[in-house]
Amino acid sequence: MRAEQFSETVPLESWAVVNFAERQFNPQRLGEFLGQFVRFGGSNGIVIRLTQPPIVHGNVNDVEGCLRMAAKDAERRSNKPCQILICIINDFDKVYNRIKLASDSVLGIPSQCMQASKAARANPQYIANVQLKVNLKLGGKNFTVAPNGDPRGIFPLESKPYVIIGADVSHGPALVRGDTANRKPSVAAMVGTFDREGVKYAGVLRDQPGGTEIIQDLGGMFAQLVDNFARHNKGLRPARLVVYRDGVSEGQFQQVIDSELMQLRRACMQIDPAFRPFLTFVTAQKRHNSKVFASNPKDADRSGNVPSGTVVDTTICHPKEFDFFLVSQGGLQGTSRPTHYKVLFDDNKFTPDQLQALTYRLCFTFARATRSVGLVTPAYYADLLAERGRNLLDGDDESSSETSSVASGPQAGMPTIHPSLSANMYFI
Repeated sequence: MRAEQFSETVPLESWAVVNFAERQFNPQRLGEFLGQFVRFGGSNGIVIRLTQPPIVHGNVNDVEGCLRMAAKDAERRSNKPCQILICIINDFDKVYNRIKLASDSVLGIPSQCMQASKAARANPQYIANVQLKVNLKLGGKNFTVAPNGDPRGIFPLESKPYVIIGADVSHGPALVRGDTANRKPSVAAMVGTFDREGVKYAGVLRDQPGGTEIIQDLGGMFAQLVDNFARHNKGLRPARLVVYRDGVSEGQFQQVIDSELMQLRRACMQIDPAFRPFLTFVTAQKRHNSKVFASNPKDADRSGNVPSGTVVDTTICHPKEFDFFLVSQGGLQGTSRPTHYKVLFDDNKFTPDQLQALTYRLCFTFARATRSVGLVTPAYYADLLAERGRNLLDGDDESSSETSSVASGPQAGMPTIHPSLSANMYFI
């Protein structure tokens, strides 16, 4: 990773550090870490022009105030608006939720949290992993899949404007232990691309009744993503949509078709009666009991698993329906578990090879990793965004007195993401 250059970077000109863990991370160690951070940024292609950012003492009882002060200090020092806030926190500290609530909802400035125990070691690999996230939050691109990686021309989307969408729902725990009928709100998340390479995503969050898996306002969330796409593409709307829906079981497929698929269609009509993009709707399932083995040991990789990119679409798949198993991540230990993809609707008329190649290709675009991942990237991002929504709800409950700009309490609903982050991958 340290020898790699990011695909696209944004100069880091205005930033600040908030240290919530001064006992474990004293000024001297923090200075050493920041020196390493600046040096490695240059090797990855990030131009860090403000090499000595302001450092603010973090007070866990006034998280929003500390972040606001740090942002103002960065702006005064650089004469430019603060681009990102680096926060040093203790391991598993609940201040994380309050930081994200203040930065994502109140200030509209991306934040990057680092555990003090890891940052203090200034390990090059750890710094490189942090900068993968920082570059995205600044608006850059870490990796793209080269066009020559598709020699047979089976990636069919690039001829027309397209959006690749991921959707997922995160369920909260019961408010009273054992009372599953009375739960914290569930969080529905949807992400969608808005660039030609299909690597930049915008995200939308909603809360809904606890335990509800079917997304209640999927149409409204989709309309926001289409609006974001149009703003970044000179008013153009997508002609093709590919949706990867994570987290639903086979018993819920018909509900997804009857509710979520119909919401998408109605949303298109409400946006514009002439807006009728071709749509492919695919579910992704990791929770199943199927495993794939190499029948010939010579065909296995070094870990004894089938190689990354292995597809199974016969024998263990449905004889008439469109589904397949994909091993998109090479195994390191144990037996690789493939992801099961089931196509519920497809008027893009993909061939099996086309959709399998598209799905595998997308697994290489996950920006927090330098290799392919085991779940298609848009579904993975939707899962991360749903968890961020859970952080915001929990942070709102924990610190209503700190975040006066946001409604508080368990009945307040999902805090609103600041408009300046509407097209930012703050949830990475």
